[in-house]
Amino acid sequence: MELRHIRYFLAVAEERNFTRAAAKIGIGQPPLSQQIKDLEAELGVQLFRRIPSGAELTEAGKAFHAAVRTLPDQAGAAAVLARRAARGETGSLRLGFTGSASLHPVVSTAVRAYRRLYPEVELSLTESNSTHLSEHLAEGVLDAAFLRPGSVNLEGLAVHDLVDEPVIAALPASHPAAASDPVDLSLLKDEPLIMTPRHLGPTVHDAAVEAFRAAGVEPVMGQAAPQMT
Repeated sequence: MELRHIRYFLAVAEERNFTRAAAKIGIGQPPLSQQIKDLEAELGVQLFRRIPSGAELTEAGKAFHAAVRTLPDQAGAAAVLARRAARGETGSLRLGFTGSASLHPVVSTAVRAYRRLYPEVELSLTESNSTHLSEHLAEGVLDAAFLRPGSVNLEGLAVHDLVDEPVIAALPASHPAAASDPVDLSLLKDEPLIMTPRHLGPTVHDAAVEAFRAAGVEPVMGQAAPQMT
């Protein structure tokens, strides 16, 4: 039994006339009659009874009609859902982000825009460091992630650069180095640095350390800061 057989049957059941039903669905009356005969043969029952004004449903036909009348609409709805899923308009998206990325307007703007465009997609968010995010992407735990790629393994991943950022030193306004732009890192050579531990944030950590060493200064590590805030 094919969906077209159901459509032909429903057309005849609605029009109560083979000729009108054939005109409605755009085929000849003889082929339509043959399709209904094939359906009846497959089911082993008579679906229509010929009457002077056309055709009427038998008891078997009425039972069959009650069971299949919504199938074409269901098939149409299923096709729409399949196409929407293929376009990424439904389903789910598992998105990862670093603690520092969550503070960037590019990330928050992208998430809000995505929610507006695809309100029916279930969006789940996971915060972690770039190393763990890259591992979760490779393992298929995440679908996409906002991360800092500098010191992580990106093998097998598609990477798209969104924005470049300078490394910022946060200082008391009264500090001698605060007046220079960019900051003269030699003025911080004896200052204990509050930094993200390398095992949690290797990209940000290494960028800061390399900047100091490029300025001829060996950084002094102070309080560890597991969270960016």
